[in-house]
Amino acid sequence: MKDENKFWNKIAENYDAQSNARFAKLYQDTIISARKYLNPSDIALDFACGTGLTTVPLAQYVQKIYAIDTSDAMISIAKKKAQTLGASNIDFSVAEIFEERFKESSFDVIMAFNVLHFFRDPKNVLARILALLKSGGIFLSATDCYRENRSLLTAVQPLVSRLGIIPYMKQYLFTGLKRIISEGKFEILEAKNLYIPPDRLTAPNYFVAARKPATSSNL
Repeated sequence: MKDENKFWNKIAENYDAQSNARFAKLYQDTIISARKYLNPSDIALDFACGTGLTTVPLAQYVQKIYAIDTSDAMISIAKKKAQTLGASNIDFSVAEIFEERFKESSFDVIMAFNVLHFFRDPKNVLARILALLKSGGIFLSATDCYRENRSLLTAVQPLVSRLGIIPYMKQYLFTGLKRIISEGKFEILEAKNLYIPPDRLTAPNYFVAARKPATSSNL
């Protein structure tokens, strides 16, 4: 985790410029897709909020957002952005989703944009998200699915990750991602691709809206 945080801290300063240069429409589409599931009374958790590219625009649609990321450089940029834009209902912190201070059944909505593919054990992460959601709570995710756009980059990714140049990235198909979310006891409400790659260097980005069933058990 420390090595991966070094990576994110290193790219934090230029993250917004590089992301907006290629993915501005994707971020906008993520915001549009997510906001219809949000309510003014919602208490939300934004897991791996990064520099707040989606956190800050979505803050106006909920009562409060707890925004967490393990990169202190990313959080610092996100805080400044929120202050500049007057988004005062966001509580930013350097934290992991498994920290004990986050109590079960605490959140109406949990957002996890562009993060699930960085976990070797996504089932464990999904179980934690399920536990943190209230009964009937909403889980919103957008995930790069590299196996949908096979290329030389896809083939060399595991090696580059093992060398520590980039973080580990799990390569999903749309069907595989939907399956693990469903197997995590979520009811899928919507699933769609938000991004058609213009080349072989990027991946489709799959948006999934899901719900924790009202009768779901955390046991």
